[in-house]
Amino acid sequence: MLDSKTNKLARHDAPGVVPQLQVKDNPEYKTVLTMVLEQAEPWTPEAVEKTTSVPAATVKELAHDYATSKASMIVNNMGSFQRTEFGSQAVGGQYYLAFLTGNIGKAGTGICDAGGAQQMAKFGAPIPAPLEKPKKVAPIPTAKLGEYVLAGKPNKINFWYTQTCGIVGQWPNANKVIEAVKSVPFFVVAESIMTPTATYADILLPATTVFEYDSVMAGTRNHYVQLIEKAVEPQGEAKPDYVIFGELAKRLGFGDRYIVPVEQMIRNVLKPSGITYEEIKKGPVCPVKGPWIPFKDGKFYTPTGKAHLFCEPWAAKGFLPVVTYRQVKESPVGNPELAKKYPLMAIQRKVIRNIHTSFQNNEWLDELFAKEPTVQMHTKDAQARGIKQGDKVVVYNDRGQHPTVAIVNDDILPGVLCLENGWWMGQNGFNSSSVLTNDTVEVLGTGTSICSTLVDVKKA
Repeated sequence: MLDSKTNKLARHDAPGVVPQLQVKDNPEYKTVLTMVLEQAEPWTPEAVEKTTSVPAATVKELAHDYATSKASMIVNNMGSFQRTEFGSQAVGGQYYLAFLTGNIGKAGTGICDAGGAQQMAKFGAPIPAPLEKPKKVAPIPTAKLGEYVLAGKPNKINFWYTQTCGIVGQWPNANKVIEAVKSVPFFVVAESIMTPTATYADILLPATTVFEYDSVMAGTRNHYVQLIEKAVEPQGEAKPDYVIFGELAKRLGFGDRYIVPVEQMIRNVLKPSGITYEEIKKGPVCPVKGPWIPFKDGKFYTPTGKAHLFCEPWAAKGFLPVVTYRQVKESPVGNPELAKKYPLMAIQRKVIRNIHTSFQNNEWLDELFAKEPTVQMHTKDAQARGIKQGDKVVVYNDRGQHPTVAIVNDDILPGVLCLENGWWMGQNGFNSSSVLTNDTVEVLGTGTSICSTLVDVKKA
């Protein structure tokens, strides 16, 4: 820090140091706050309105209410920012707001995605780690699964094992993912039901559902640690994943590491937390007593113990180390040429009948909910294409085509379509909207950019 008393550099934690938040008379230095303000300066309420369509008056009202209330919380859940190119910048902006207004580290504040037991306590692995660290293998970004496997990047894959995961139909650019799955010589799937992914398996291993084995829940979105007790015995030849792994390990010569009683695995997970197996046998246990406030009194899990507006990992990747605005590339502004062909932005929403791709084949849910996916679109966009409420339509781009049914109203912005996420490939004669989705990797968070997708729509 630049000490305002001596006008010299000093450690942030030096006794009596008074940091200069902005440096005006010393061109040799620039503070982090100055860097932040430089990026914020162009974004007047009027500029925000022009870019987002949110009225300037609303922007001012929200800013005033957020900054002046005794306690304000931003609940971003996982929403669109998790699935938008440069979404990390948007989430970073939310943290800046919390830091700069004091809305973090005290009751009723923070950036909330519910939090969970793993933030409250440490937990172990169900089996001991290898004595020697395994060789590092370069990862494949989720968004680029299809492209990387087809190109043999970073390594050619000859054997692929997947368990209870909707690779086909949920991952971005689904048609390319299907090509990738077909290209691998040996594809093994462990599943409890015949999902679209399972239909491509060379060998299909019957796995139990969560109701057919004992386990422990100590998650990131639940404040309690609890025992998961099986409700029924495994059906048919189905086995829990850990039993399948144990049998594979046995055949590979290290079964003694994997074949461990499930109760012992649960105890191994619990040990670092101080919570015992006997405690969770009686009922759910919260790792902390009384109110839990993340980063209480401004104590953060950083080397300095303070909040960092300067993000070192971003700088290490060659990006500006403070939050800035980055234009999404697959968008009308980011790619005007592509937008001439596909002028509508497609986002995706979850629907009440399923969780991701789970429960899509549930007969009871079919009785309650529509058996066909829908696309929501603005009245102006529908009229320009001769589309009416309830028409069968096709949403399309260079990646694929998605047959669906139109919902036409003014509850969505013009120029935007809202697709339903999670439909199975081939279900009721339809396919997944993921055949359309952008497979760009979100550069800072390494997530997906599926809500940064250009499409058009026509009557079927």
